[in-house]
Amino acid sequence: MGRIDGDPDRVAQLHLMSQGGRYDGSMSMSTSRQPSGSEPVVRSRPPLSSIYSVSDSAFSHTSGSSADLQKVSFDAESLLKLSDSVRRWLSEAGHSGPDSDRLTMFLENALAEEVRGLSPIGFEAIKLARLDKMVAELVDCAKRGTIVSAKCLSDSAAADSLLRAWRARFKAQYFMMDEIRTADLATTGRLEGVAFVAPAPGAPGAWKVTDPNPRPHLGSNPNLNFEAGYWALNIACAHRDSLVACDSQKVTTGKYGLSTLPLLTGKEDLFEGNQLRYTFEGTLKDMHVSLMMKVGRQIRILRGYQLRSPHAPSGGVRYDGLWKLTNYRHKLDVNTEIYRLELTLARVDGQPPMSELAKIPTPSQLDEWHLYEKLEADKIRQATGEQMAFQWKVQKEADRLEREQWKRVREFRSSISAGGGTTVGASPGGVKHSPPATSATAPAHTEATAAATGTSKTMKSAMKLTLPPAAAHALANADGKKTGKNAAAAGGKRAVIDTNRNKEYSAQRIAEGSEG
Repeated sequence: MGRIDGDPDRVAQLHLMSQGGRYDGSMSMSTSRQPSGSEPVVRSRPPLSSIYSVSDSAFSHTSGSSADLQKVSFDAESLLKLSDSVRRWLSEAGHSGPDSDRLTMFLENALAEEVRGLSPIGFEAIKLARLDKMVAELVDCAKRGTIVSAKCLSDSAAADSLLRAWRARFKAQYFMMDEIRTADLATTGRLEGVAFVAPAPGAPGAWKVTDPNPRPHLGSNPNLNFEAGYWALNIACAHRDSLVACDSQKVTTGKYGLSTLPLLTGKEDLFEGNQLRYTFEGTLKDMHVSLMMKVGRQIRILRGYQLRSPHAPSGGVRYDGLWKLTNYRHKLDVNTEIYRLELTLARVDGQPPMSELAKIPTPSQLDEWHLYEKLEADKIRQATGEQMAFQWKVQKEADRLEREQWKRVREFRSSISAGGGTTVGASPGGVKHSPPATSATAPAHTEATAAATGTSKTMKSAMKLTLPPAAAHALANADGKKTGKNAAAAGGKRAVIDTNRNKEYSAQRIAEGSEG
């Protein structure tokens, strides 16, 4: 590990910790160069107990560097915010972000108290604030082999010492942290008041509301107290909290006449400025016909993680505030007897920007989401057996890979557009050609087929790398069979294309000759 810069106290503290010694916090060694043969200069400072106030779940630090003492409190809520902020910046940028100074202060204080044996931070505070996840990710940050700052190395060293101290203090309980969180999830956590219902043969399992009373934090009128950014594990939890009136993808109207539309599946794309166009295919009962009377009015929008949208959350269900329904349309494809719904939505002003809502779910909420997925898999295995549970996992993984592929295609197209390249559906001269309207005889899957066809070979290779070995082998065999079957057809298509190009070239030369 690289050289650690910073407070001399901290250098001595980390050095003694690495040598297996103890550091009482009452003395600190100067790191300035001393004359040969002389003893290190030792300066005294007030004991830590005089500047810390200790509680069961958190602690607060009072800086004594000036007459005007500033007290920085580390309660459970502020520690959770710090943990979420640091973890998000570590995953996205490789450093601790704007809260790096608060992080350093916390690590120094927590480590000093651990060394002195006061144990200021209890197990519950570590569990609730996800401090175990934060220190583990800080340690991993310095092991990635990338270039990191001296401050990052210093924080990583402190986090490693703190991690070792917590493991030694809590022993097996520390390693069972996630199991304890999973148990709390179903009793007093986000799944309180909902239960898993065993699926019927051939049907997926579902979560249903067992206690319709909203959670206390929503107040006496929960239908009016929701703010953009509300997040739940599933639609049943939103039903329990009275944001929606059922646990399915249906339009519901609350007590005060405000309709809520859950967008759990389907596709959503940018359309004419800041508007979004939502499309969905299904039967007539899935067309949300009641929304025809809501055109021009405001409705609530929930988005689920399975929605193909630039605004879809990475897990669970998120309330994205009020949106104005500017257009409604549905039509039937007579060939497939499938209805296609198209909604145009415009965000109402005066709300948090979508860039802020994109940070939800937070890292701690994603921790709960991953625990929820494991819990759901266990419920399905217990209810249906290993074979059905395996098929459910395979389908869930296929859906995840399909969503990732859609994101890659969208990011690729966005990068081309941002770089001044030719956009999809635009001519080389920059004039966009509108796609033909879907007629009654045209299949409704033309757009999806075009998107799949436009996927580059590089993206397909990346998809194969993320597949399990058995699935990747099967996909490779399928590609080989397709290559053998389509070789002759591909050759014929190339011949036709070459002939057409020759005709176009000849016509162009004739036209140029006539003009001359």
